[in-house]
Amino acid sequence: MKKFLFLVFGLTAMAVQAAAQYYNPKFGKVSAEEVSMATCAMDPEADAMYLYDIGDVYYSNNGMMIYDVQVRIKIFKKEAVGLADVEYPYYTNTSPSEEVSRIDACTYNMVDGKVVKTQMSKKNIFKEKVSDRLSRVKFSLPDVREGSVIEYKFSFASPRLSRVPDLVIQHDYPVLHSKMRVSFPEFIGYHVDTKGHLHLNIEQEDGNTAFMIGNFRYNIKEVIAENDNIPALKQEPMVWCLDDYRAGLDVEVSGMELPLLDIHEYYSQTWADVNKALAESDLGDCQKAKNPLKEEVKEIMGKDGTDEEKIRSILKLVSGKIKHDGKLGLVPNTPANVVKKGTGNMADINNLLSVALRDAGYENNLILLNPRPLGRLSYFPTIQQIGSFIVRVKVPGGKYHYLDASDEDSELDVLNPALLVSNARIYGRDDENGWVDLSSLTPNMQQIIVLATLDADGTMKGNYRNVMTNQHAYDFNSDFRKAGSEDKYIEDDIEKENGIAADSVSFEGRGTANVTESVTFTKEAEASGDFFYINPTIIPFMSSNPFDQQERHLPIEFETTENVTMQVTLMIPEGYAVEELPKNVKATACNGDAMFRYMVQATGNSISARLSLNINRVLFSTEEYGELRQLFAMAAQTCNSKIIVKKL
Repeated sequence: MKKFLFLVFGLTAMAVQAAAQYYNPKFGKVSAEEVSMATCAMDPEADAMYLYDIGDVYYSNNGMMIYDVQVRIKIFKKEAVGLADVEYPYYTNTSPSEEVSRIDACTYNMVDGKVVKTQMSKKNIFKEKVSDRLSRVKFSLPDVREGSVIEYKFSFASPRLSRVPDLVIQHDYPVLHSKMRVSFPEFIGYHVDTKGHLHLNIEQEDGNTAFMIGNFRYNIKEVIAENDNIPALKQEPMVWCLDDYRAGLDVEVSGMELPLLDIHEYYSQTWADVNKALAESDLGDCQKAKNPLKEEVKEIMGKDGTDEEKIRSILKLVSGKIKHDGKLGLVPNTPANVVKKGTGNMADINNLLSVALRDAGYENNLILLNPRPLGRLSYFPTIQQIGSFIVRVKVPGGKYHYLDASDEDSELDVLNPALLVSNARIYGRDDENGWVDLSSLTPNMQQIIVLATLDADGTMKGNYRNVMTNQHAYDFNSDFRKAGSEDKYIEDDIEKENGIAADSVSFEGRGTANVTESVTFTKEAEASGDFFYINPTIIPFMSSNPFDQQERHLPIEFETTENVTMQVTLMIPEGYAVEELPKNVKATACNGDAMFRYMVQATGNSISARLSLNINRVLFSTEEYGELRQLFAMAAQTCNSKIIVKKL
């Protein structure tokens, strides 16, 4: 069929591919005004600006999908000169291979009041092999500095008619003019979606030309996205992956129908296709492999304990046996080789866990996902975006637990926050019920109790007890491991962070999902004359408002849900009285999914306070930002206010 397909396209000597009929500045003609431009009018702080960004996708008469790129950029500051280093990937495992060609690039500078053009030499173009399947072309424009205008163009060609690249409209720098066009002969089935959070101007219209195959004439449909003054996509606090919100076009080519030539080709994948491809890869074989830890698992299962305790023991067996090499991976090595080597990627280790659990009699599934920093897993079926997998195990009674043996600090349902994604996929499930939400697997609680006594010399002595469960315990265990030693953890994470001298420290449950940290401490109160000024939580809780921007352009993504309470009791010395207390606060936002409360009272020589912060979901919309900002501003103001104690 593939040879016949190229024969069909080979008959298209009369096929017409007209030049773009839209804004298309002449390459190589840069004005003095562009080179002299000092700042970007719509973003004066911008380091650079795309003067134009043009992409044109069409199908050629030799059976190739073509993507022509033409870009012109103004460099305002030296921090943006890296834009002159360009690279583009392409696959080499196709026949014919993909290719990047017709590369041309120039740099323009103002010298003695005149525009000087520097042409890029062909010697600046390099091709390198990334893997057996993937290569990339790289080129660097010459003589680029602050004030330069750079311009380049190239053409990408692929024999895979469905391989339409993502058409990016929004960049890390503002764009003055963007024009993206996709032209489809009417025998090509397609679907175009927008991505990102910007409103885009998009039109679909009939092309001015036709596509001829022999004596058959096929109309051309065009999708055109023309947009001006596109703001830069800028990083904001609490965003998992910036590219999730980058504006652009997502083009899916579903197939080709030429009934008169008896050609019916379909390119769209289903989740059944994805599962089949994975099952036919080494993953399918490795899932059926024997358990190389059979004796250890047998010993665990022979001991008394609940199913959860036995599953945890198997989890810790695997995570302690195999060292993670820091990589993700989707297709694992055989379990026997992984155990023999002693190291492996995430797929190697979690596949071994799955095999060991199945040998122990526990039904389990692989959960396909992409970690948060790499972007959300697309709802369109694709293998390309799947980063790796964790394991879901079922216990008698029907309850599920989620496990990741590649992380030593992981527990049942307690994972690295990067894995707490809202859209993960059950391997082997083909329908819409195959999705799972991992963002709120457990209730995450932290309770801090502080008891302290203020002496007349301004010294506070006391103790605090910090009880952490689930994701809070994970954070503790991870921080403790990174510290390298208990002494280092105490120095950096207890004394420096809390501004105290730790007299004694003890830990209970370290390495589990329930950890208690107990600290006896000494701390000096701020003093001035007859007054002492004391932080209302004694142990710092919130030093600043994380939402200090006046405006927010992107949704807010918390790592986990939160349920934190803090109780503080402070005894003041005889001969002193409370001069001023922070105000009581009760704030609720976003329909009750964010709450902050602070209550304080003084009775005789005792001051008692209670603080709580609840975040009941991880994702908040841009429209809710104002409420969140106000709530956290009140919380930060309260935590940074002072209890004032005066000498009588």
